[in-house]
Amino acid sequence: MNGRGADDIHLLPTDAMIRRGVFVFTFGVVAVLCAAQPANDDPCNAVPLVPNVACTNTSGTNVAATATSTVGLPAPGCAGYGGGDLWYQVTLTASGQVTVTTSTNGGFNDSGIAFYTAASCAGPFTLADCDNNGGAGNMSQETYSGAPGTVLWVRVWENGNNSFGTFNICATAPPPPPPNNDVGRSR
Repeated sequence: MNGRGADDIHLLPTDAMIRRGVFVFTFGVVAVLCAAQPANDDPCNAVPLVPNVACTNTSGTNVAATATSTVGLPAPGCAGYGGGDLWYQVTLTASGQVTVTTSTNGGFNDSGIAFYTAASCAGPFTLADCDNNGGAGNMSQETYSGAPGTVLWVRVWENGNNSFGTFNICATAPPPPPPNNDVGRSR
């Protein structure tokens, strides 16, 4: 015998559990799983992105992210969506255009991104666009044009939901046109 009782249960974390931020603690025969989900794991906790002329990165992580279960949320339909999504929110500036770009930051290197419109974080959501590999390498970049003041809900995930870690995201917008851009007439 190895000195362990017949009723002892010992759990060891797998590599997948460690990569996803799942930690296993054992207490006799009771196992407790603890996973700290990212704050922006659902649309109502979306991180705001402020569009700038140049990219100003915000760091994100998909460690322990789960699939969004909001009723009426259309599937993205691109980039190997398998859950583990994160949410951001961006409001179109006076230019009426925004580009959202993801980039690597020591974590995963293959992202998907989808734009949704909705009156609130509770939906109903309308899928506006989806991108796979439109940015550098296998990262996503997508541009949306619409009415100034339009709120976009931005869903980001790792293609396949099988690689976990940090990434960067930013929103850029062109500057608004000058007050008098009528070049055909002079006064």
